[in-house]
Amino acid sequence: MQGLANTLVCSRALFLFLSCNICAFGQARAFRESFPTGLAFITKITTNAKSLGTLTTVAATQCPMIFSTKGDKCAEFKELEPDLFARLLIPKEEHKTPEFAYTFRRMHSYFKKVCRHEPHVLRGPKLLVDIPTMKLYIHIMDSMTSEELDTSSVTSERLIQISMQAEVTMVQARKMMTTYKRMATAWMKLEDVLRKLS
Repeated sequence: MQGLANTLVCSRALFLFLSCNICAFGQARAFRESFPTGLAFITKITTNAKSLGTLTTVAATQCPMIFSTKGDKCAEFKELEPDLFARLLIPKEEHKTPEFAYTFRRMHSYFKKVCRHEPHVLRGPKLLVDIPTMKLYIHIMDSMTSEELDTSSVTSERLIQISMQAEVTMVQARKMMTTYKRMATAWMKLEDVLRKLS
């Protein structure tokens, strides 16, 4: 990367890469250090977990970005603020809660998407919970009201009622809550990165 920087004399450099998640960090940092001024980060990112991981690692380098959904033509490129860029990666129907709050509805939606693409998911990285467990948790959350799905907490008394309605044990219901808290914590870390970018 440094050799490229020494060779090129330009006001703006474009860096195209194919790495995902943590692999993107080293490349983005090297690019940022080699081209300190007049640069843009060009990437193709879609709505999936790998893309969000890539966004996080690139954001950690504070590398400027220009975003295109396809990247096929230069005319499609457009500059975006970090928070707007992140919103484009998240389905519009998930914007109903303030400041990207991680609700039960988000977890429910995520689990449904994973289960819908089960054959592809099984060949990918290890999941936080397996597919059968996701389906169980979806079933439990189906017993929650619409208002409860848009929140981030449920009382112990209400959890008992939900477990009875879903015909599952309290142990299973509590494990779902534990999984939700772990996912919410991970979401908050991503949100913190996005705040630092804005």
